Amino acid sequence: MPLPEQHRIAEILDTVDDAIQQTEALIAKLKEMRQGLLHDLLTRGLDENGELRDTVANPEQFEDSPLGRIPRGWVVHAICSCLRSEPQNGLYKPADQIGRGALIIGQTSITPARTLDVSVARRAAITPSEMQQFGLVSGDILVSRVFATLAGVGLPAYVTQLPEPAVFESNMIRLRVNESVIRSQLLFEVLRTHEVRKQILGVATISNQASINQSGLMGIQIGIPPLAEQAVIIGVISELDKCIRAEESCRDQLHLLKRGLMQDLLTGRVRVSVAEEEDEPVHVHT
Repeated sequence: MPLPEQHRIAEILDTVDDAIQQTEALIAKLKEMRQGLLHDLLTRGLDENGELRDTVANPEQFEDSPLGRIPRGWVVHAICSCLRSEPQNGLYKPADQIGRGALIIGQTSITPARTLDVSVARRAAITPSEMQQFGLVSGDILVSRVFATLAGVGLPAYVTQLPEPAVFESNMIRLRVNESVIRSQLLFEVLRTHEVRKQILGVATISNQASINQSGLMGIQIGIPPLAEQAVIIGVISELDKCIRAEESCRDQLHLLKRGLMQDLLTGRVRVSVAEEEDEPVHVHT
């Protein structure tokens, strides 16, 4: 391949790389923005005008609570008061029952965003009664009950619509949320906050592994906004999540474009014409 054509190919690939880096930077900025906004929403909430409450300018909008200052009108409940059924530890299956049957969700099926990736879930022989007791539905929250490190214990994962019936493994606790008290999506976000994580780690135990039991988890206290305010908070976060997903999709498409270009250009399947003048555009011929 002539050297000028190599240079043009490098320029094309560098342009795609620049677009990928810019998109990655935007995604990182949006995620950082989300983290900061979520903290404000879950500590200050939104007033009747949809604005964040200001602890300095409007201290009368806050009141003392067992958790410190919280927005007036919020209530403090233990997690046990937010559920519509008892928490449920997961199902243990011996090795000879793994590999066939229904989906069984383990911690390796949980993504960095704390959602489920069923494509990497194992399968196990599950009876109808086990499916009834340990089955998952959209809106359930799975909390890591046992983990190798303290940092990984008590972390929630949010269950969305599943493609087929599934159960969950014994190293997790299922929370089935009472939506008349708190929206499941909001409780999921609350369980990830620094303040609640601090409470969870305070009741966790460490031996060979880190663990948390149901009683410790159920006693964790959280601040809960009125349902109408919860809906607005969730809406704000959901819109930001849509922006993040859109940019992640754009980044993924750019990666696909780069792989396709490398396959075509570096094998000579597609040739680029080298402009004689520096300011002459580069053409790609198929």
